[in-house]
Amino acid sequence: MKKIGFSAWLYIVGFFGAVVLGLLEGLGVDAVVNAVWIAWLLVLVGVLIGLFNITTSETQNVLLASLVLGAASGILTLLPTIGGTLDAVMSKIAFLSLAVAVPPAIKILWKNLS
Repeated sequence: MKKIGFSAWLYIVGFFGAVVLGLLEGLGVDAVVNAVWIAWLLVLVGVLIGLFNITTSETQNVLLASLVLGAASGILTLLPTIGGTLDAVMSKIAFLSLAVAVPPAIKILWKNLS
């Protein structure tokens, strides 16, 4: 059985944390979800995932996936009944994934400008 490392746990906790926060927001529990420290926590976890979990060969896929998630997060509000909840979940996942994409993007820029 393969042991799960720290960076994999960060990804699991960050992803499911974003889903839970999105569900809470979609269900109207705004007092907890809209706290400023929640946003900073998602950014911190995302940046740590980007630093420790993304290899050079995965960089382009991560950047593309984060762009797609960021672009698709607002369109789900058009769905009746569950659109608001799905949009809240996707927004939190997109928020996390955009933070994940920052370290690899900086590495690419640094490598190309050096």
